[in-house]
Amino acid sequence: MINTVYRRIEAKPLLQESISPPFEYAVVLGGGFAGLHNGFPDRIQFNDHVNRLTEGMELMGSGKVRKLILSGGEGGLQRDKAAESLLSQAFLTEINWPDSTILTESTSRNTFENARNVKRMLDSLSALAPAIEGPGTRAPVLLITSALHMPRAAACFHRQGIPFVPYPADYQQWEKVSLPLYFFPQLRCFDEWQAIFREWVGTAVYRLKGYIE
Repeated sequence: MINTVYRRIEAKPLLQESISPPFEYAVVLGGGFAGLHNGFPDRIQFNDHVNRLTEGMELMGSGKVRKLILSGGEGGLQRDKAAESLLSQAFLTEINWPDSTILTESTSRNTFENARNVKRMLDSLSALAPAIEGPGTRAPVLLITSALHMPRAAACFHRQGIPFVPYPADYQQWEKVSLPLYFFPQLRCFDEWQAIFREWVGTAVYRLKGYIE
């Protein structure tokens, strides 16, 4: 059942081979995939949603993107955590990623603020002007977030007037579900249903607040 829902929500992936010419910027939205552990203060820990970041790294490495914009602050109910974008930046710096290719936006606490703050950054860089000046020009921004989160993120970026191309990552759907799984439910599905309902509720709340149309 949950795999059927995923298939309806998660958009088809954008193949890397179809990206030409390269994008000037790829915006990687934080989603709680990076953090610190009190027992291991000298290292950054990632969870199973880190595919958002690794997709951006792969696109940079293959020349499909020139610069990464890491967007994400202290999300969630706890505000005493380090900003996720700064942790991701620190990780990239540790593995000798060029500083000139990394931009960070570390104050946003939710998807609406991601879009609003990235818009301000792009405006300050005059990055959106070429995409607005004439017909036939392509959006300079590639938006990377989890496939489940992409509909709400895309609506927020549309509302801010940011021209972008969606690049879903962190897919949760299974390509093929074997017959025995239909008779032996897995406990992980409870967490996954929670994530799906969070997106549904988040989308409804954003519409009520006027964040999206």
